[in-house]
Amino acid sequence: MADEAQLLKQLGVGLPTRRDGRRIVPARATEARYGQAVLEDLLAEPVDSQTWRNKLTVAAYKSASPPPGLLPDRPGRPYDTYLRGGFKHLVDYGNAHGLSEQNIGQAFPDRQDKVDCVLGEGDSVWIQFRLSGTNTNSLYGIPPTHGPIDAAEVGIMTFANGRWATGWFFGDDLGMALQLGAPDIVTS
Repeated sequence: MADEAQLLKQLGVGLPTRRDGRRIVPARATEARYGQAVLEDLLAEPVDSQTWRNKLTVAAYKSASPPPGLLPDRPGRPYDTYLRGGFKHLVDYGNAHGLSEQNIGQAFPDRQDKVDCVLGEGDSVWIQFRLSGTNTNSLYGIPPTHGPIDAAEVGIMTFANGRWATGWFFGDDLGMALQLGAPDIVTS
């Protein structure tokens, strides 16, 4: 996954037009599972290490109903510092056009992410997942498709002394926009 939207913006061009006029939505490269299944797998094979506990915390964040005590007990996001949001170009577009209330959370009210993999080493955890849900409301002015959306996203998390310190996310803005039928909003 690369930041094609940013590349096209820097080049000052939109998405190239195909001869047949079609737009092709990227196919899923992996079979993802709901976060709850990933969490249950981790819980079934405990390891006495801080890295495993960090992975467990991140998996709990993507699960529908994590057991009490796995996520930090604080309001808002479970990490201290939000370094970068996923689907940044879509969010930037929405903010620039005064449409911030038409955000991802309200556009996909049934969102339940699917996890491709969770990797941990030391105080870092990487997660590859898919924003999965039904687009029932407008996303930053893009009319709802009323269909399923499955857009790739990755997160890089850091922990310090067992505390979830940072969250950095990168979403496939162009892939999401192609699924919504509005690829030009993230490339112009």
